[in-house]
Amino acid sequence: MEKNDRQIQEWINTIDEFLIAVDDDGKIIGVNQAWMDFCSEHDVRGSLWKPGSDYFEQLEQHGKISELHSIQKVMTNEIIEHKQMYPFLLGNGETQWLQVRVRGIQYAFGENRVGGSD
Repeated sequence: MEKNDRQIQEWINTIDEFLIAVDDDGKIIGVNQAWMDFCSEHDVRGSLWKPGSDYFEQLEQHGKISELHSIQKVMTNEIIEHKQMYPFLLGNGETQWLQVRVRGIQYAFGENRVGGSD
């Protein structure tokens, strides 16, 4: 299983878009290198990328309730995806727009299946 975890991490690190995997309760179970680099570069608290951190709690604490509810709907297959644009202030004072898109993906070990639930 450890070898599979390592292979999965290597694969998701090849993705240029930010990837955050959470369990049903919103606990972060994995992120890719692009997300870690973004958090490090922009001094985002470690609670947004460290495994075991509660991503849903972070959304609540920052008043992002509609985003939280939308992500939960994606996870329960009530909707297919969630999209949202955020202004992000860079260190040099410029504003950059960050697009957040959430889609549900399930991976079943032993079945080699990636995709939505049946």
